[in-house]
Amino acid sequence: MTAPSAPAGAWARWAPAAAGGTFELLIARASGDPLAIVDLVAAVLLAALLGATGWPLLPLLVYGAGLLVPSLWGRGTGIAVWALCACAAAIATRRRPVGARGTVAGLAIAVVLVWLVVGAGEGHPPPLGTVGWVVAAGVGALVLGPRAVFLAPLALWPGASERWNSEGPVPVGPDVVIVSVDTLRLDAARGMASLKEGTLLEAQAPAPWTLPSLATLQTGLLPAHHGAVRVRAGFARTDSTTLAERFAAAGWDTAATVESPFAGARFGLQRGFARVRADGARPWVLPRAPFGDRSRPVAALVLSAVGLLPAEDGGAARRVRDVAEIVAERRDRPLYLWVHLLDAHLPYRHAVDLDLPASERIWLTTAHRLAIGPTPDAATLASLKRAYLHEVDVVDAAIARIRALLPDAVTVVTADHGEEFGEHGGFEHGHTLYQELLAVPLLVDNLAVAATGPVGLQDIVPTVLAAAGIPAAGLDGRDLAVPGDAPLPTVNLLYGPLESRAVRVGARKRVAELDGKDQPVRRNYDLAVDPGERAPFTDEVAPSRAFSELESLLPEPPAGTGAAVPLDPDATEALRALGYVE
Repeated sequence: MTAPSAPAGAWARWAPAAAGGTFELLIARASGDPLAIVDLVAAVLLAALLGATGWPLLPLLVYGAGLLVPSLWGRGTGIAVWALCACAAAIATRRRPVGARGTVAGLAIAVVLVWLVVGAGEGHPPPLGTVGWVVAAGVGALVLGPRAVFLAPLALWPGASERWNSEGPVPVGPDVVIVSVDTLRLDAARGMASLKEGTLLEAQAPAPWTLPSLATLQTGLLPAHHGAVRVRAGFARTDSTTLAERFAAAGWDTAATVESPFAGARFGLQRGFARVRADGARPWVLPRAPFGDRSRPVAALVLSAVGLLPAEDGGAARRVRDVAEIVAERRDRPLYLWVHLLDAHLPYRHAVDLDLPASERIWLTTAHRLAIGPTPDAATLASLKRAYLHEVDVVDAAIARIRALLPDAVTVVTADHGEEFGEHGGFEHGHTLYQELLAVPLLVDNLAVAATGPVGLQDIVPTVLAAAGIPAAGLDGRDLAVPGDAPLPTVNLLYGPLESRAVRVGARKRVAELDGKDQPVRRNYDLAVDPGERAPFTDEVAPSRAFSELESLLPEPPAGTGAAVPLDPDATEALRALGYVE
């Protein structure tokens, strides 16, 4: 008498689940993200869902819907939904389970479907290397069928390891932390609890958008000298020595956690950092929602639904976790750390937490589409500003947690530019030289500061280098521990004529632009009596104010003919999600 093959029957039931879960794990590894416990849990949940039914129709529908979430606003959504329904109908008409190979094939169809939607509808196909990884995983799982689970260990293949690169004698000097907040206006920053300790100054941004300002922050040079600006053909990088390179050469450990495509390696701002955690333009397998942290949306959706993963797995929360890990792994050397927080920039990802109708909360999180469109109406601007101020609160809490991790460090908190909410008839940033875009906070803590008036982002590098005892020459800024002041120039609009520029000395400000007939015009403002810049005047109207002497201090506009950085599809998609490109 032959014993029943119970184990074989049980395995036959669970083989589709094992094959499907393995394929999910291999996709996770191919995404370029380190495999985390949430990926393992997602695979187990997927396997349990597939194993709970003889037919994988329901889990495939759930999985496919999860993959399509990031493209809900794309032009190909309708086609994708109909194609997914057609696949589901084809599976439903089968009279028997599809088995392990059928399960893998169904998941692969969902993956390819999303690739086609994004590639054809939005113009962003996945990188060839990523396609190769996923195709190889799918073919292997299809060939092995019920034994596909034997491929699961490949998901644990280690990625490139991080290591500190500073060697030699350990220098004597302080930890230095620079926290830059994207799109933080000075008036919004004045109420932040995390900025109450230290000296808070008013700073003038060297440009009304991110790339030139961050390059100044990391080099101590003005845009005309570091070169990372908008040019006629796109965006140029900087090859100037960075602050991280200076600290690394002096023996400091260097690390960064940033979230902006303009803070990426392609623009030269990550040189000198031994460890970098970066979101924005990153490798992907399946499209992410803008600035989401999961490359497979189904993992985030399912795990969030059961309470195993926060609904928001990126942004400020991710930056704080990165800082905690860096601090825990640091050596017995002083540390230079750069943190760039993007949350106050469109899209307002935390708008879902506001007490608003669901439709408005969802709309606010996709409002980046407005950045390159017409100016919103007054009611829309009010909603946008409310969501913006909520993001500032999120940033405030994150900065407090970061400062608590390094309480004795020389700390600088600043911003790259501000944001307009209709003050001069516009919205967003990069398009004007008004103070709502140029006035930003600059907090310095654990370091004596003698400066009192407006300062520039170019002053940060010489200030922290002096505090660390590292000599530096040829910089455009000054040490803020020494009394004095200097002209504060601004150039390089993101949208508009490259010839526009401005300079500020104390409360006096002069703007040079071209009129509608390409003729040069000058606008003067006395910010002490007209902080809202409502009443510009010419030299002829008020010659006694001697604003004409600022003419010689106006910066020369960048040539606009430099070599543009080539942007791959990932970078282009990240910039589109921020509203920088159409």
